Amino acid sequence: MTALDEGHQGEMTATMAPSRPKAELEQELIKNLRTLHRAQDEDQRTSLKRIIGELTVDLREYFITDDGNPDWAGRTWKYRDFMRDCYSEAGFKQDEARKVQTSVRYHVSRYIRERLSPDELASLDLKESPQADRSREAYQRRSQLLSAARALNLGDSNNVLRGLVAALVTLRETPPEAIEALDGTSREQVAPLLDELAERAAALAAIARGAATAG
Repeated sequence: MTALDEGHQGEMTATMAPSRPKAELEQELIKNLRTLHRAQDEDQRTSLKRIIGELTVDLREYFITDDGNPDWAGRTWKYRDFMRDCYSEAGFKQDEARKVQTSVRYHVSRYIRERLSPDELASLDLKESPQADRSREAYQRRSQLLSAARALNLGDSNNVLRGLVAALVTLRETPPEAIEALDGTSREQVAPLLDELAERAAALAAIARGAATAG
C-alpha cells in the first residue's frame, strides 16, 4: 500500500473491479507527472499528457459516487483530494497543477467518451460527441452563418463584415484545450499565426475607430 493509499482507503466499492490495481495506476500517474514536470520538449509533453489523461480516467473507476457508480466525471471530493495529492507528490505546486489539469482535460474527455455508452454520458450530463464531432458541428455552424450572411445580399461593402464575423466565430469555436492538445511542431506553427491575427485585428480596429471618429 502506498502512502497515498493510506489516506484514501474505501473508495472502491463497486461490484466489478477495474482491470489494473489502483496502486499501480497511481504510481504510473505520479511517474509520468514527474517526467512532465521536467520535460522541455513539446512533443514529449504532449505524449505525456495523453498518457496522464488515460491514467486519470482509469483511476476514476476507483472512486464511487453516492449512487454507487464510478466517479467518471471526477466530481467527488475523495477523487479530487487524491489527484491533488498525486500532483503534489510529483512536485507540482497548486497553480502548476491546475494548468496541467486544464491542458490534460481534452485527453480525459476523449478517453471518457471511448469508455462510456451514450446513456452513461447522458446520465453524467456529458455531451456524447467527442472533440472531433464538436469541431464538425462548429464548422457546420460557421457554414450556416456564412450562408445566412450571403443570403442577405446587402452589397459588396458587407463582404468585409461577413468575413470578419466568420473569423471571429472560428476563433470563438476553438477551445484552449484543442491548442494544448497539438504536438510541438503544430503549436510552433499556430503561435505565429495567432500573433499575426492579433496584430492584424488590432490594426484594423484602430482604423475602424479612426474612421468612426472622423465620420
